[in-house]
Amino acid sequence: MFENVAEKLKALAWVTLVLGMLMTVVTGIFALTGGGQFLIGIIILVFGSLGTWITSCVLFALGEILESNSEIQKKICGYNNGNSKFQMIGKCEICNKDKVELHRCKVNDIVGWADMCESCMKKKK
Repeated sequence: MFENVAEKLKALAWVTLVLGMLMTVVTGIFALTGGGQFLIGIIILVFGSLGTWITSCVLFALGEILESNSEIQKKICGYNNGNSKFQMIGKCEICNKDKVELHRCKVNDIVGWADMCESCMKKKK
């Protein structure tokens, strides 16, 4: 459920755009043709379409940000090009587990780089 959140948000943005525009057009046409509410129909068409488009753009942008963040995280933690091979076996500098597969990762600007096990890397994300 929580895997590939960026892709799911982008897909949700497209679904929101399509369904929102469809509902806006249907509601706007219904208001235009039913009961002589021409001005309300035009307002629904214009502002409904604009609101749907803005909402979809925000969702898509959030998906892009999450995707970029994941790519940066992978590069920082040594996962370039999807390579998840461990660097060595030893003691994790974060949780002090011994005889684990370690990856060289940047902890933060103050601490710098550390050798981390998989579970500490997942907690760090």
